[in-house]
Amino acid sequence: MPSAVDQLGIVPLHASFCAEVRGVDFSQPVPLHVIAQVQAALDKHGVLVFRKTGVVNDRVQIEFAAQFGPLDGMEPHIKAGRKMRLPDKEMFDYLDAQAAYDDLPTATEIKIHNLVGNHSMMHNRKLAAPDIYEAINPIDVAFSKHKLVVPHRNGRNTLYITSYIHNINGWDNINENDDIGNDAAAAELMNELFAHADQPKYTYLMPWKNDTDLIMWDNTAALNRATGEQYLTKHARDMRRTTSHDVGKHGMGLNAEPFRQGLPIAKS
Repeated sequence: MPSAVDQLGIVPLHASFCAEVRGVDFSQPVPLHVIAQVQAALDKHGVLVFRKTGVVNDRVQIEFAAQFGPLDGMEPHIKAGRKMRLPDKEMFDYLDAQAAYDDLPTATEIKIHNLVGNHSMMHNRKLAAPDIYEAINPIDVAFSKHKLVVPHRNGRNTLYITSYIHNINGWDNINENDDIGNDAAAAELMNELFAHADQPKYTYLMPWKNDTDLIMWDNTAALNRATGEQYLTKHARDMRRTTSHDVGKHGMGLNAEPFRQGLPIAKS
């Protein structure tokens, strides 16, 4: 018996991205021809949701995720004392970073084409909880470098602007190794890009409806953020996450090797 119908049902949830996938049978190993359909849907929509999957076994999810690329190993996180399963109480808001790029003014596209964002988890955490991270200076920890405009495997460009960006390299064609996060013009540019990308027309709040719903998204096409909403006080959700690495030429950004933002990394 096949593990999925020959043609999956793809139901768009938003005008430009996000879709529900119907027809995958997770009770059996998902065959390659179905994986190819899921990948095609992911390339087109950026974010997919599978309702009532029945997946309650970690192994099933791990085997499914492994078919899309090498999995992110957990050993370094375990050694750092991180818990691997948390009772998550947040919903996720997704942002269509490709549509946001498509709608940029031509002058802005040209301006940001070769700029590089320096990403820092410490900066992200400090923005969220400045009192707790008061003694932390993000520049004391290594940055992960990614261009603001990232080509995607589907032929489109992604506006890769996230809350992790601490500063920008390459402003006004300065040597790309010069960090210019304190430059007023660069800060103004970051604020302008954030305001543009965060418009409601580019976002979709994905609701959790069932205990075994599975959400899959492409970090190189759609950005996400936790919002809390009703899960902060009403519902407890056990979230189990697997991460498949992008093996394409832009998968590691401008970093020489895979970069783990969640671990302490000394600045070189």
